[in-house]
Amino acid sequence: MVQFQTGKILFDYTGIINDLKLQAHAWLGKKYETINKTVLEIKKYGLWDTLDNVKDCYEKGRGILPLSIIMH
Repeated sequence: MVQFQTGKILFDYTGIINDLKLQAHAWLGKKYETINKTVLEIKKYGLWDTLDNVKDCYEKGRGILPLSIIMH
């Protein structure tokens, strides 16, 4: 959504991009709910683990991971 909020519209023949930009503005203005510490730690570990997998693939020359693995 950030790209719709910060990007410049070059062509929008149907008006849908402007609608998405307005939705992005509203969405980015929302306040996040507080996450309890356990859930936060699980999410942080998931990010670290995914980064570790990407680095491992890079070092072994395996190329890009499938999106399904990155987004597990």
